[in-house]
Amino acid sequence: MSQLELEFPGIIFVYMTGHLDGGGPEGTLYANNNRIRSYCTAYNKVLFDFADIESYDPIGNYYPYGSDCCEWCETWCSNQACPPCEECAHSHCFNCFQKGKTFWWMMANIAGWQPVSASHGAQSSFLEAVSSVLPQL
Repeated sequence: MSQLELEFPGIIFVYMTGHLDGGGPEGTLYANNNRIRSYCTAYNKVLFDFADIESYDPIGNYYPYGSDCCEWCETWCSNQACPPCEECAHSHCFNCFQKGKTFWWMMANIAGWQPVSASHGAQSSFLEAVSSVLPQL
């Protein structure tokens, strides 16, 4: 990636962690994801952290032994309103929705969007920021 970044200096490259595999903090994937995070922090790189998105439910509960199937999503969606979807490759629909919202937010920020509420002048919540372009929860 470093060579590509040198060859294309005007391009913003997005690094990403791997999907959870159930191995938890003792697993190889966990260690490798931390290497990617450390590299991105040290060299000011953009990171799309699949593993973090899959590790936390919307209220912040941590699931360190999860997988990209999103084991907590079934329980979450049985107790909350979750957006419908027809297809989501190798994951729960709500997990795909979370990743999509996060990716949109990241791309908008890369493009220069500032998440500020015009009416309140304060930092917007994530859902306020994307509510105009994504279905309501």
